[in-house]
Amino acid sequence: EELLEASRVPILIWEVHYAACRQVADIISVIMQVFAFTLFSSMADFGDLRKRMLAAFTYLGAASMFLHVFGISADRYWLNTLLITASSFAFSFASVFYNSYLPLLVDVKVHSEVGEPSSRASRRDSTRAWEEASAEISARGLVWGYVAQIIFVLLACAWLYETSGAWTTYIAFTVTCALWALGMAYAALLQLRGVAGKELAIEDGFVAVSVRRLLSTLQALRKDLTQMRIFLLSWCVHSDGAATVGAAATTFAAKELNMPAFVIM
Repeated sequence: EELLEASRVPILIWEVHYAACRQVADIISVIMQVFAFTLFSSMADFGDLRKRMLAAFTYLGAASMFLHVFGISADRYWLNTLLITASSFAFSFASVFYNSYLPLLVDVKVHSEVGEPSSRASRRDSTRAWEEASAEISARGLVWGYVAQIIFVLLACAWLYETSGAWTTYIAFTVTCALWALGMAYAALLQLRGVAGKELAIEDGFVAVSVRRLLSTLQALRKDLTQMRIFLLSWCVHSDGAATVGAAATTFAAKELNMPAFVIM
């Protein structure tokens, strides 16, 4: 109630309506992601930082979630906005290093099942096996990720329903979310080996390699990969639109429709 009366919240050098804080956090996070992905994505494929960067940014995201317990009052709502920005950026950048493990896992699976190709026909079989293994591992990861999310959301709805959305419940719920993310990440990191990537040339740096690879990809999208270009543009529109509608709908449901938290979830 105190927050609903405080219509404007200071965020960095601006003052914005409290209902727009989530959108502001998302915009700042996306800008940070564009710069980080453009300049440092090669760290996932070159050198020996893959696992350490994955762990560091995953733990940073979990820590940002935990710190929300210090921002429950209206005068500290700016802190929650900055923490949303930090956690969104950290988990997104961590996904770059997470995704870089897919080719490694596929190679291990294919080599254990097919072995090294010795002829043109066997190379075709190996390529087909690589594509099938990539699809299988990727789909399995998505399925188990969604299963874990659904389980957690159902538990959260039951928890918030039983406690009628008390502030103490939100604090405990925030800590539980952070511990859930931390526990899942720790369990996954225990199973991953710190496999070194390709060696980076002495005259190159991570920034130069990242920018060069990005320009090469953009050139390929412009000249050859028409369907991929259409898909990426459509995905950007869909993803950003869904995120914007979801954030606005949450605020509308809570303020205008007075829906309880477990119903909104």
